[in-house]
Amino acid sequence: MKRILIINPNSSEEMTRDIQDFATLYAENEAKVVTTKIEDAPKFIETYQDEAQAAPGMTRLIQKNQKHYDGFLVACHSDPNLDLMKEVSHKPVVGIGESSMHSACLLGDRFTVISATTGSIPNKEALARKYNLGKQLTSVRPLDSVTGVVDKLDLCERVSRDAIDEDGAEVIVLGCADLVGTSFELQGRLGLPVVDGIASGLSTLLGFINQALFISKVRRYGGHV
Repeated sequence: MKRILIINPNSSEEMTRDIQDFATLYAENEAKVVTTKIEDAPKFIETYQDEAQAAPGMTRLIQKNQKHYDGFLVACHSDPNLDLMKEVSHKPVVGIGESSMHSACLLGDRFTVISATTGSIPNKEALARKYNLGKQLTSVRPLDSVTGVVDKLDLCERVSRDAIDEDGAEVIVLGCADLVGTSFELQGRLGLPVVDGIASGLSTLLGFINQALFISKVRRYGGHV
């Protein structure tokens, strides 16, 4: 059975556990998954300083596990240090941000990313532009813009409906690993595609592994491994 290491770039034990629980069920018959957090990273990755703080631990984790895993998933929607991880790995490395946003464009013409905080909006927009998806990204809708709603699923539905009605979104992307496990029910409520980053990332990564694909070292990622 294939082995996948899921890297939670923050230090949240609760989020790491939620990701592991979902990923274990999702990849049940295809791969053994192990999720680990970065001990010396912030509790939440939002700024570039947060990414920099997580970088040393992420790099060590990738380097020391090249022989133990078939692929690696960076489980934060901002794809922190993803290019660095690809540079230090021969095995395939997938970020849930790049995977989920590209998947959304295969399912509809315009998509909205649901983010955790208002402060994350500029970085989400910049990430979409990096992947040449700026025209397809119709909006980033933060959950903290809504008050008076406590239930996580109800909150996601409220924000998603605003994106559909006001922004013309055709696909919803869950832009935070903390929302893992909510996509199936939310999709049923909304009646349009809802892309979960962990599910999308695992599917993409398993596809690469099954094809024996790896990170190219010809030019951009041809650093020292």
